[in-house]
Amino acid sequence: TKEFSDSIKPYLLTNWFAQNVLRKNVEKEVRSFVRKFKRDYGFTMERINNLYEKLMDKIRYYGS
Repeated sequence: TKEFSDSIKPYLLTNWFAQNVLRKNVEKEVRSFVRKFKRDYGFTMERINNLYEKLMDKIRYYGS
């Protein structure tokens, strides 16, 4: 969603994944976003973790 995209945009600087604070902030935002699927759609934790990993894989290469 645009809201999610806007929440991580400030952290996605060039080589953001190499900077611990930026990486942790992105991970926190992504985890918060995917947890909403558990609450709203009843996803299992396994499915939440898989979604988190897939999103992080895609986001990780942004700006590299």
